[in-house]
Amino acid sequence: MISFFAITVFAAAGLCSAGAVPRQASITCTFKAYEVQECEPSSTSPTTFLQINEIRSSDQQILVDVRAQRPMNAFNSYQRLNRNEPWDVASLGMENGGSTLVISLNGLNDTMEFVYGAAMWTEDNGVSEAKEGNAGCVVGEWYDVVGPATNWGCSARAREARIASRKRILDCRFPCGSTERMELV
Repeated sequence: MISFFAITVFAAAGLCSAGAVPRQASITCTFKAYEVQECEPSSTSPTTFLQINEIRSSDQQILVDVRAQRPMNAFNSYQRLNRNEPWDVASLGMENGGSTLVISLNGLNDTMEFVYGAAMWTEDNGVSEAKEGNAGCVVGEWYDVVGPATNWGCSARAREARIASRKRILDCRFPCGSTERMELV
């Protein structure tokens, strides 16, 4: 049995028989986003912060080391998300003409919106493992310092109880290009 690696090497060397056909294979990028919402003393709506450390390919290779792009004094920091002020996370420089992953807050309901090339999704779009190539996030439950954040809010009562922040993790993926590979027919 000939492995994918061998076929790739033979194809590059021009040693494949007429039975090998080039096929497009999509590349899926993934990232883990750490979201924190905090209540400012003077506000009744939360401030959202996000941390993304790296963007990986489907075979777990690091494509973009986002953390290394931050200044050393902000190495482990979170990015504050502001309404109508998108965060240009990283340019992947792949087939989409060097598209940039952009995250913004929707001004109406503070929902996070993600864009990369033609792919657009929100934090509310779940990802089905069966549907390869779809963009979306698997969103974890909110939690705070005392456990699940069930009665969380930016009210004065919540701030008095020192439950003025909450956290969750989003596992996101999106199509970020394609590659040509040889397959036997």
